[in-house]
Amino acid sequence: MNSWWYAENSQPIGPYDVVGLQQLFAAGTIGPQTQLWREGMAGWGALSSLPELAGALMPPSLPPVAAAVAGMPPILNPAPAYTHANPATTPQQGSAQKNNPGQSSYQHAPAGNEYLDAEPSAGIFLRFLARTLDCALAALLVLLVLAVIGVVLGVISGAAHVALPAPGVGIVAVAGMLFLPAVLLVDSFIYGIFGNTAGKALLGIRVLTEVGERPEFSVYLGRNLHMWLLAFGLGLPIVNLLTMIFQAVTAAGGNPASYDASAARQVVKRPTGILARLVFSFLFCAIVTIPIGFSIYQGFARHRATRQMAELQTQLGAGETQTQVPVQAPVARSTQTPGYNANTVISGRRWTNPATHRAIPLGAEWQISNQTDADGTLTTTLSNPQHGARLALMLLVANPQEVASMSLDAVGQRALQRAQSNPLLRFYDSGTSSTLAGHPFWQAAGEKQGETPGEPSQECFIQLVEADGKLWSIMGIRPRTDDPLAAAYQRLYADLIGTII
Repeated sequence: MNSWWYAENSQPIGPYDVVGLQQLFAAGTIGPQTQLWREGMAGWGALSSLPELAGALMPPSLPPVAAAVAGMPPILNPAPAYTHANPATTPQQGSAQKNNPGQSSYQHAPAGNEYLDAEPSAGIFLRFLARTLDCALAALLVLLVLAVIGVVLGVISGAAHVALPAPGVGIVAVAGMLFLPAVLLVDSFIYGIFGNTAGKALLGIRVLTEVGERPEFSVYLGRNLHMWLLAFGLGLPIVNLLTMIFQAVTAAGGNPASYDASAARQVVKRPTGILARLVFSFLFCAIVTIPIGFSIYQGFARHRATRQMAELQTQLGAGETQTQVPVQAPVARSTQTPGYNANTVISGRRWTNPATHRAIPLGAEWQISNQTDADGTLTTTLSNPQHGARLALMLLVANPQEVASMSLDAVGQRALQRAQSNPLLRFYDSGTSSTLAGHPFWQAAGEKQGETPGEPSQECFIQLVEADGKLWSIMGIRPRTDDPLAAAYQRLYADLIGTII
C-alpha cells in the first residue's frame, strides 16, 4: 500500500516508498503536478492533490500554488498510449519488491496494461471516417484550384492565340503522385486556420502533443507528411495498401500509429452532440454517393455516345438514307460558345473541336484552314485540293437572335440560298428534315460542276445538326466513288460528326 509509481515521458516508473519520493522531490525529478498512483487508488492524481504525500514532500511554508510555480513543469495528460487501468495489477513486477529508500527499479508497465488518461483514445474506425471526410474536402479544394488555373490558362492562351500542348503520360503520372501531398497540405492549412479539420471536429477527435496541447501548424504539417510516407506509402500502388494495412493493425492493437508514436502524440475522443454527428453523416454520405453517381452518369454517357455512333455508322453505311420526318419547331440554342475561336489544336496530326473539346485523328493527306466571316462565324475547313475533297464545319452563332427564332428547316433554306449563289453548285431539292443518331438533322444534296471543261462533277451536300443547344453546319464536296481518297473521306466525315454529337 506504500509503493508509489510516478509518470515520466508517458510511462509509469516505480515503485518507490515515501522516503524515495522525498529524495526524488528534493532532486527535482518530480514536482507538485507529477501524476502518481499506488495500489488501491481509482486513478492517477497530481502530487499536490494527494494529502498523504503533499504534507510529507512539499515544504509547509510553500503553498501548493507557489510550489507548482517553483517546481518542474507539469505533465499534462501524460501517456498517449495508455487509457484505462493501473500498472500494478498484473504480475507484481516491482510491487513485490521492497526498495531501499532512494533506490528505484525502473520498469515500464507490463504489456496489456494501460495507463489512465483523462480522455479516451479515439478508435480506429472513427479516425478512418474522419480522415476520409477530411481528405475528400481537401481534394475538392485542390480540384477547384486546378479548375481555376485551367480556366485562367485557357483565357490567356486564347487571347495570345497560342495552343496549349496536351499533357503527356509522364506529366499525368507525376501530377497523380503529387495530388495526395497537395491534399494533405491543404488539410494542414485547414487545421492551421480553424484549429481542427471538419471530420475530426464533428466526431470530437483531437490530436494532442505529449503534454496534452494542440499541435502547431508546423507540427501538424509534419505529421501529415509522415502519414503520406508511413501510411499512404507515397501514393505508390500496392505499397500504399500494405502501409495502410500495417497502420490499421497497429492502431487496432491499442498502439499509436508509427507516425504518432515517434513523437509521443495522442489522438483522443471527446463527446459531441447529435447535431454534429448528423452533419458528419450528411457530408460523409455526400462524398460517397456523389462520385458513385458521377461514375454512373459517365458510364451512361459513354453508352449513349457508343449507341449514337453505332446508329451513325449504320446510317452512313446505308448511303446516308434519311427517314422523312415533320419539320421540327424552333429549339432554344446557345448564343455564346466560349473557347470557340481560330485557335484550333493540332498535336500529332490530331484536330480538337474547340467547342466540344473532342479530338479526331487527322491524316497527312488533309489540310486545315480557318476563316472568319464578316458576321463573326468561324469556318474550319479540312480539304485535299488534289482530289477536290472538302469538309467545312461551322458553328452558327452569327445573328443569334434571328437563328434562334427559326426552325431547323428555315435555317437550312437560308444556308441553301447562300450556297446556290455559287454558280458551280446545283442542288437537287430544297432539303429534308430527319434525325441523325437521335439529333435534329437537315440536309440538301447536289453536285459541284467541274471548274474546267471535261472535268467531271462531284457530289456535294449541306447539312445542319443540332446537339447540346448548338447548331452546326457542315458543307462537303465528296471525291468520286472510284477515287482512292473516298474511303478516307468517309472516315473523316464520321469522325467530324463524332466531335459534334
